[in-house]
Amino acid sequence: MACPPPTQGAEPEPRVVQPEPDRNGGVRLTDLGGRCVRIEAASLHALDLLDAPGLEHLDLTGCRPGLFLALARCPHLQRIDLPPGERGAIIHWDRHGSVETEAVIHGPVEHLDLCGRGYAFGLPGGRTGARSWQGARIGTSPAQWSVANEQALVWLGTGGTPVTLTIPPAARSIAIHGAGVEAVEADATAAVEAVDLQQVPDLRQVTLAPAVHALTVQRAERLEHVQASGEALQLKHCGDLIAGVYLDGTWSHALLADTTIRDDTAPALERVEVRGGERPRERGQPSRVHPWLPANRRAPLLASEVPLLLEAAQAGEQRAGTALIRWAESVPRRNALFALQTLYSLLERPEPPLERIWQARTTLARRFSSRHGPRLEWAWNLPEDLIEETLRMDFRLFARCRGQVAATMRLDVYLRNAPRSRELRLLACVAADRCVPADERHLAAALLREALAVAARGFTGPHRGPGRQGPPSELGPLVRWIIEQADRPMADDLIRWIERVVTVEKRVRYLGELAAHGHAPSRAAALAIGLQPPPSSWRWRRDTGQALRQQAMAAALSPPRSNRLAESQAPEETRP
Repeated sequence: MACPPPTQGAEPEPRVVQPEPDRNGGVRLTDLGGRCVRIEAASLHALDLLDAPGLEHLDLTGCRPGLFLALARCPHLQRIDLPPGERGAIIHWDRHGSVETEAVIHGPVEHLDLCGRGYAFGLPGGRTGARSWQGARIGTSPAQWSVANEQALVWLGTGGTPVTLTIPPAARSIAIHGAGVEAVEADATAAVEAVDLQQVPDLRQVTLAPAVHALTVQRAERLEHVQASGEALQLKHCGDLIAGVYLDGTWSHALLADTTIRDDTAPALERVEVRGGERPRERGQPSRVHPWLPANRRAPLLASEVPLLLEAAQAGEQRAGTALIRWAESVPRRNALFALQTLYSLLERPEPPLERIWQARTTLARRFSSRHGPRLEWAWNLPEDLIEETLRMDFRLFARCRGQVAATMRLDVYLRNAPRSRELRLLACVAADRCVPADERHLAAALLREALAVAARGFTGPHRGPGRQGPPSELGPLVRWIIEQADRPMADDLIRWIERVVTVEKRVRYLGELAAHGHAPSRAAALAIGLQPPPSSWRWRRDTGQALRQQAMAAALSPPRSNRLAESQAPEETRP
């Protein structure tokens, strides 16, 4: 596909890039160069594109459908061509520093979220049967907005004279953020399903002729009139709390947060939640309703409803807890950590359904499991910025459910018999975290001792494949925890294990930390490294080898700072 002519100059043909995805189908690219780039990789599943200041057009039609696309620091990117197919792309776009111009996405889009200077939001989801949107547009011009034929539209307000935005007939999902919009309207021919308006200080009126799936308005202090009907309505910090908002329409579920409805309003609301605002009835008497989810609601749970429903569930409302568990089982990949945190918080409710909560966790793990992991239980296939905290929250959830749910024994056996360095480090971090409840810290310590003993005896997994041990990650937290606990047997197990799996550079560092607290086997191992000539398998350069031998000798011969790991039980002595 040829690139459209850029604003300055011209490129007759796009630059073709054919990356090699990793085993999970992921690729990270930086500084592609050129204004138009075409990516060709049939096995590509996830693409992180960073630091491409000159890129204007990204062509991904040479990839398979259903891409995970993360964009950051691409200030002039104006067009993205996605591969055709039933599955849409999931796009996370960091637009900090971007030029505020039109950007168009051609092809199916399943999810799109944006963050930039002063905003962070995503496109609202439509009805359950509609999987993807055909095309998306990020706009700032009213002229382009009214004639857009994309199904997902984003408006980033730039201030100026407030305008009225008319939703085009083809648009299904609408997200508007920022000043400069005084009214939003859609006639009966519009196919709009979901509208999300955030941080719209100039907004006064919303008029939607067709029934919509969801309408959300947040931070619209001048809002006066909402004329629309549908399934789910949310008004948060809208209108004047004294004068109120005139609401005209029929809704299956409404959430009012710090919003007052006018006395002369006559809407048909099957279920209403009032948080901080008032809904006057006869003689001006307000009615406050506790937050709960109606049992007959068919609309999917909105992410913004989770905190209110969690509060209701912790207060004992059973239907709110049921709705949250169902939501946690079906969240997208990027929200897996949020779902685990919500399930953990549900344990604070009276008589929590432990088996049902753990079943939801297992369902989530199956959906986002990695085929390359040793076991299903801890083989989360998530973005790198989420995996560590997800594993930590997963263990805490396991610790709370352990003993009451038989299914957790599989995870218990795995931690004791097939540990990896990442799990050992995670258990050490949990055991040392004073903010974690004591019973969870004690369980982490017990599992850590048994798991490290197994690792020291030798994990007999195949050299390649799902059971491969792999190189250890940073073990500093584990070493520090052993020193803090003054656990000499664990220190012995650690040095036996790292002798097989850790590079000599890291091994010298860890031996030095243990030897500084009186651990004699670490001192002896460091001395052996310092005295023996470097074997050919180390492949040292002469200067590097000499420096490492000197570091090892210093660790072996320096006097200890304390006797926490010494064999004798003498009182600890600290070097001045």
